[in-house]
Amino acid sequence: MKILCAFCDKEILSGDDNEGPNEIISHGVCQPCFNHIKATMGVDLYEYLDMLDYPVLLVDDDVTVLTANTKAKAFVGKDIVKIAGNKGGEVFECIHAKEPGGCGKTVHCSGCTIRNSVTETFKTGNIINKKSATICQEIDGITQTIELLISTRKEGDVVILKVEYV
Repeated sequence: MKILCAFCDKEILSGDDNEGPNEIISHGVCQPCFNHIKATMGVDLYEYLDMLDYPVLLVDDDVTVLTANTKAKAFVGKDIVKIAGNKGGEVFECIHAKEPGGCGKTVHCSGCTIRNSVTETFKTGNIINKKSATICQEIDGITQTIELLISTRKEGDVVILKVEYV
């Protein structure tokens, strides 16, 4: 597994196993970029995210989650280790993320409100506010449909993704 900085593409960690075209690549934030974010925002990134009164995930242009605030971790019922470096569909347990190709690569992904909202915000800088999203998820063998409201805002090279239950 290789971990790259989502901001500058610098290699943060490189494992010896599984190298080559099928190597697993995850993302994080290197220390220099983290320091830059802290200096730019004037506050520690994690403190900033936790100051928000709602669940937010910080995502890159391919909807890979870089980090999440405490409310988001509670919202999805996972700790940061099971969130950071994973695609949005994996974090929300979308049934299509488990199909061949994974999150973002199935026929269903082209209609994904979360993916499309993040992509639009990255491309245009437009803020999306409380757009309806439906996710069919499977958790512990139980399939259910959840209704969410999605809001996005671009901050530098990342998008802040806010999620709320309808």
